Amino acid sequence: MDLLKEFEHISEQFAEPMDDAKMNKLLERQGEVQENLDQLGAWEVDQKLAMAMDALRLPPEGAEVGVLSGGEKRRVGSAGCFCRSRMC
Repeated sequence: MDLLKEFEHISEQFAEPMDDAKMNKLLERQGEVQENLDQLGAWEVDQKLAMAMDALRLPPEGAEVGVLSGGEKRRVGSAGCFCRSRMC
C-alpha cells in the first residue's frame, strides 16, 4: 500500500510552511493519489479483511501460532495465500 503511505506523507507536509506554488502542487498530487486509492478500494481494506477473517472463522488477530489447532493453522495459511494472490 505505497499509495496510502504517500497520502499520509502528503498530508503531513500540509502542516509545514510553504508557498502557494508548493501548496497547489501538493494538493494536485494528493488528489491524484486519493483518486487511485478510491479506484482500488484501499480505504475499505481493513473492513474487507475483518469480514474475510470472520467468514473463514480465523483466530483473533495477533493470536499466538503455537496455540492454534491444526485446522486454524491451515485456514490462516490459506487466507495468507489468498491475500497475497489477490493483493488484499
